[in-house]
Amino acid sequence: MRGVIHSMWIGEKGLAADGGGAGAVLYVAGYGVLEGTVRAYEARLPGAVRYLGQLPHADVGCVLRRADVYLSAARNETYGRSQVEALRCGVPVLGMASCNLHIVDEVNGLVAEGVQQLADAIVRAVREPELLARMKAAATAPDFDPNAEMLRAVLAARKDTLEARAKGTGRRRVRAWHPLWSWR
Repeated sequence: MRGVIHSMWIGEKGLAADGGGAGAVLYVAGYGVLEGTVRAYEARLPGAVRYLGQLPHADVGCVLRRADVYLSAARNETYGRSQVEALRCGVPVLGMASCNLHIVDEVNGLVAEGVQQLADAIVRAVREPELLARMKAAATAPDFDPNAEMLRAVLAARKDTLEARAKGTGRRRVRAWHPLWSWR
């Protein structure tokens, strides 16, 4: 739940920059040791933050389908299952570049290099309804497969690494955790 607190801080920062976010609400689902902090945010920002608690897995899709965007503030993620679930429900993802495997910037979501850019992405999603509509349409496009996109990214990274080694140009900068670690 630590990432949720980070998401809430970023969400609050983004919505504050937009003068309250035009009625935007941050829904938080999950549970853990930081539940008290989440509830404190909910009490401090009545109506702007709503804590849903732990959801049965069968309800996750229902909640996602009602969202305008999915905020993923994680800096490291192996596969990004929650991002895939959001995209499968037609919800654009706003996430960090450091662990992006599924977001095509300004196509099915927005990619941010840091906290301020992620806050700015929230403001853009609220202020630019045309962009939001385009990203939602792309997220639901039948030809977009997050799993295939992730595999393409892994194969491209492998190719780049092998080419760099062959040229003796040194190590390639690692931008994300290896996504295959979470596969069975």
